[in-house]
Amino acid sequence: MRDQWILYNIKIKYVLLITGLIIIIIAILLWYFMYQNDQQVSDIFLIIGTVIAAISLVYNAINVNSIRAETEKKLKFELRQNSFNLINTWYSSQLSQSNLTIRKLRERGFSVKNIEDNPENIIAIASVLNFFETICLHIRHQTVDEQVLKDFYIDIFYTYNKNLAEYIQYSRNKFNTSRIYKEFTDTAQKWDNAR
Repeated sequence: MRDQWILYNIKIKYVLLITGLIIIIIAILLWYFMYQNDQQVSDIFLIIGTVIAAISLVYNAINVNSIRAETEKKLKFELRQNSFNLINTWYSSQLSQSNLTIRKLRERGFSVKNIEDNPENIIAIASVLNFFETICLHIRHQTVDEQVLKDFYIDIFYTYNKNLAEYIQYSRNKFNTSRIYKEFTDTAQKWDNAR
């Protein structure tokens, strides 16, 4: 893809260069035949300078557009790469262990009492919810491709938001703030509403 862009850029340079030379030659010939008696060298330099400036402006305009398009492609690629990195993180050993603890907890029920009985439960839930909060902050600040993450996490977010809603509300009340896991719950709700 980059090679095609470079070839395209080189073609533009040659076309503009040849066009510019033709215009300069035509301008010199016109100047010569129109002002045979009244020839001033400064006039020809003015014409040549104007043609070169015009060609430079056209080339730079085309080049800027090409650079913008290439930059947009790179940005889109980076956003997707960031998204897939977050998907891969879901399978990390720490989050896998936390998910295993949460699955065991699910068998006993997600009541606040069952969660608070064991510090390991709190750590596991906090690890997963903090990871989800990180994903949602990335989404809000547009450093990832939301659609890629939504395709992967939509059911996971729905399940965790539903199963841990009581614990999330308990945490908000305990620390007297509605901001705890707000990005996660808002994103889970938004995605669920868009189904």
